[in-house]
Amino acid sequence: MIHLLSTLAMLLVLQGAAFSHELRPGFLEIRESSPATYDVRFKVPARGDMRLALYVRLPTECSNTEPTRTERSGNAFLEHMIIRCPGGLPGQQISVDGLAGTFTDVVVRVESLDRSIQAARLRLLTWWCAVRSSSPSKNLRP
Repeated sequence: MIHLLSTLAMLLVLQGAAFSHELRPGFLEIRESSPATYDVRFKVPARGDMRLALYVRLPTECSNTEPTRTERSGNAFLEHMIIRCPGGLPGQQISVDGLAGTFTDVVVRVESLDRSIQAARLRLLTWWCAVRSSSPSKNLRP
């Protein structure tokens, strides 16, 4: 009887491992291409044809200058958009909706015209960051 119970317990453990969540991060890159204009690329993890429900939220003043392009690349979807933000992004908040429902983090990288780079990691409890004014190698403020 004990042997049967231990075998059953082992099968349950192995089944749980087979269906565990994958931990693949998303990646959000925002590069200033001209004053107040940004090239935005968002890599969203996927499993098969199912894309994680993660969505970039930019300041309300920002708008797309052309339709968002989406393509499949391996185990992810790549979204590309060009946005215009009057006054630029410094001092503004960027967030990713949907992180609360996943075990996934999103790495954020913002590059200014002067090539200074800011970085942050968004996750379950820290789903937003504020863009700072240009200064070399500073991290985004969570």
